[in-house]
Amino acid sequence: MVYSKSYSVKDIVPGMTISKPVLGNKGRVLLGEGIILSERIIDQLVNWGIQQIDIQEINQTVAAHVEDLMECVRQTKENYEGTLDSLKTYFEQTRRYKKLSVQSLRDLADNSILQLVNTSGIISYLLMLERKDDYTFHHSLNVSILAGVLGKWLGITSQELNDLILAGLMHDAGKALVDINILNKPEKLSGKETEIMQYHPVFGYELLKDSKELPETVRLGVLQHHERMDGSGYPLKLSGGQIHYFGKVIAIVDIYDAMTSDRVYKTKADPFSVIETLASEMFGKIDAEFCSVFLQNISNYLTGKFLRLTDGRVAEVVYYDNVSYSRPVIRTGDNEFIDLNKNKVIGISEVIDV
Repeated sequence: MVYSKSYSVKDIVPGMTISKPVLGNKGRVLLGEGIILSERIIDQLVNWGIQQIDIQEINQTVAAHVEDLMECVRQTKENYEGTLDSLKTYFEQTRRYKKLSVQSLRDLADNSILQLVNTSGIISYLLMLERKDDYTFHHSLNVSILAGVLGKWLGITSQELNDLILAGLMHDAGKALVDINILNKPEKLSGKETEIMQYHPVFGYELLKDSKELPETVRLGVLQHHERMDGSGYPLKLSGGQIHYFGKVIAIVDIYDAMTSDRVYKTKADPFSVIETLASEMFGKIDAEFCSVFLQNISNYLTGKFLRLTDGRVAEVVYYDNVSYSRPVIRTGDNEFIDLNKNKVIGISEVIDV
């Protein structure tokens, strides 16, 4: 059986697993549950002034523990796939009747998706998913989950968190009104097709504008998720403070999920390449504060994972320096430590264990 035990930070050691979120002074999540502690993370806890932390304790045989983990994965898979099937039905009805079943999606967000948001290890689960088919539905569900996870890391709670999850779920609902041939076109879109596709946030907003039960924040998240801090986004070319924070949150996780997904015309990128892209977008394109929280937490989930390097060797992620989350310090099979931020010759070809 797995249970939680409170430890003094001075007594914790690398390899322990966090059982409850570690909160900062303002209630913001500094570290999520399910993260395996490394030396770097322990140093961060000390620097943050955290004195107590809740750790997973296992009181059972290894075989029984593995069985529990497999059951957890099975339940997560069942919940995810059931939610995905419901989402397909609602979005197909939207395409057919040009009307969105807002209450059905609200029920989905408040129950099944919130449960997935609160599932330990959900970040790793999403990275393991094979999803070459039905990209639009997978993407809408994943963005909803990731928006909720990032919202928790930012300290968003209660109804506001539920609204953010719903906005993430419906962020691409306007694509149901885009011609299916444009939506599923495997080649590069023409200029006119791109213009139509970039109008999907407006289509989504139009679908929601008469839903009086929805707060305006949800509609703004749908309308603004492709806006950028420097005004280079679409559809309204908003910038900085003109963009609601729901739009800023969804923008970050939208990029992350799109890049870590297999598409008909594109193989998914490894998480470190995605982290590098997000880091480069942080100053000018996407909200730097929100993105730094996201990158820090995502990188913590990748500590202890195994990579295949461009020279063919397999190595373990040991920790990150303060310069780059995309090029960690690694340990190879022959116990050689390599700082990839200093050694630019070696790169990461794939993540073997996520």
